[in-house]
Amino acid sequence: MEVVNDRTAWDVDLGQLYLSPFHHSPMILYRAYKGKEDLPLHIEIDSLYVGHRGQDTLIYVHAMRLHGNVQKVENGKSSKDFTARTIVVDQLLLEQTTFHSDTMIDADGVDVILRHLNVKSPGLNIAKGDYPLHGLKMADAFVGIELRDTTSDPDDTTSTPMAFDVQDGELRNVRFLLNPMGLDLRAGTLTTNVLADVGGDLFDFYFRDEKLYFCIGDVSGKGVPASLFMAVTRSAFRTVSARVDARPHHDHDEQDGNVVAILSGSLNTAVAAETEKAMGPLYDVEGKNIILDCTELEYISSAGLRIFLSLLHSAEGKGGHVYIKGVNNELRDIFTITGFSNIFEFM
Repeated sequence: MEVVNDRTAWDVDLGQLYLSPFHHSPMILYRAYKGKEDLPLHIEIDSLYVGHRGQDTLIYVHAMRLHGNVQKVENGKSSKDFTARTIVVDQLLLEQTTFHSDTMIDADGVDVILRHLNVKSPGLNIAKGDYPLHGLKMADAFVGIELRDTTSDPDDTTSTPMAFDVQDGELRNVRFLLNPMGLDLRAGTLTTNVLADVGGDLFDFYFRDEKLYFCIGDVSGKGVPASLFMAVTRSAFRTVSARVDARPHHDHDEQDGNVVAILSGSLNTAVAAETEKAMGPLYDVEGKNIILDCTELEYISSAGLRIFLSLLHSAEGKGGHVYIKGVNNELRDIFTITGFSNIFEFM
């Protein structure tokens, strides 16, 4: 199934999808919605692409399997908020998955490239901050998270506890990046059996003279005095400078009837929107092939992959194709891990 909506600019390309809730009776769904019964989950996805032209959202899944259930509300109380319901995960399997968005989640920017993940959980509860991840197996993964304002409500000083229980975990070739803290963790091989609790009301940071200054705090008390204290504290740490990543350079010209675009530098989240805007004329090319010359491109994140995929959909819709030329070993690994090497043709 392929859906292209010119009015909303959303593209959806789906190979196979199975959702068990659609196979339940309306009464079971209604009672589960009200929180009076468990909702069994059985989801299978093969070859899913969801992208938005002009925005920063990309979802690509080569294969996904989810088995579990959303449990009924405790004490029989009605609850329409599924984040307050416990989710039992018997198995979550992801193969060659890419997710990127700066706008879909208000509090965080997320950038994920993943070859393999397999995990189960006796009971996730987002509202309570409980994340037991048992038997976690993760391989060839990059996870980047950009933290933003702790809360959009200045009167809300309630801390958000988070508990991660990672038993029998095994991680191979994993990188975890957390900004604005500048945390960059890399592991060739790591086994875990950890229970970690994290909580707090506020954080803020700024860079000055190539140094990072940050604060993490928990506000005592509630109401207006506490919120004012938090606002004053955070204002003292507002950003006075920013870390600027190397901007990718690109140019395009015609060679032998093909349109050649030359990219160099680093095509990451920080510069993706600027790069896509500058590459806008390529979306108007009709009846010609586009060659993306990546000989001088040093790195590409999932934000850059989204641009490549969006350009491929545009070119094929206008009778052309997109070829990739001159990728280095690191770039080729990224294309292989995400499964994009099966989508693009390389020169």
